Amino acid sequence: MVMSRIWQSLKVVLPLALLLACVSERERSRPLPAPRITALAPNPVVAGRPFNTQPDGSSALAILGENLFRGSKARWNGTLLETAGGEDDRSLAAIVPERLTAEAGVYTITVEQGDGALSGGFPFTVLPLRGPAPALTQLFPDSARAGEVFNPQPQGAAMGITGANFRPDTVVVFGGVRLETVFNGAGNLSVLVPARLLGRAGVIEVFAENSDGKRSAPLPFRLQ
Repeated sequence: MVMSRIWQSLKVVLPLALLLACVSERERSRPLPAPRITALAPNPVVAGRPFNTQPDGSSALAILGENLFRGSKARWNGTLLETAGGEDDRSLAAIVPERLTAEAGVYTITVEQGDGALSGGFPFTVLPLRGPAPALTQLFPDSARAGEVFNPQPQGAAMGITGANFRPDTVVVFGGVRLETVFNGAGNLSVLVPARLLGRAGVIEVFAENSDGKRSAPLPFRLQ
């Protein structure tokens, strides 16, 4: 009688255990959420010019987004790229061989997860080596007190510049001195002006120059 009661109990428990095992297996095989790209850095770049240069001469592209898990692979127009990262599920780094950016164009970057899920495509622009001349609209600020460092930063004074036709290789020239220039988009640059350039009152010409030698018309910066 005791064995009979135990067997009856097992007949109830075993199906439940099997069901739980099946549910657990389904949980383990549940697909990961699809990857999504929200930004690429840098973007755009200039044809034939490396960016974030690696020891072998290739370039590194940062891919930002969501569900970018470790083991995911980036693709360039469908071609797999050497890919690392994914520890935070929000960023990957892909190695872009020089040959892929040799010609101007708009290319498509996607991310493929280990389970095969593919992100939507994100455009990556390679600009031609030569383009239209840059144009300046306004300096921020456009004046300061002589000897005073405005918007102070560790390496100088921070200045913003708006305009058009800026490129990743655009450089701002301040009173004949080429400044460290950050490309923030086709219409926006930022620069650091060394304190030594701000010591004497006067009007300083500021212009932008692309790597192909094309220059903007200058704007005045007044030191009072």
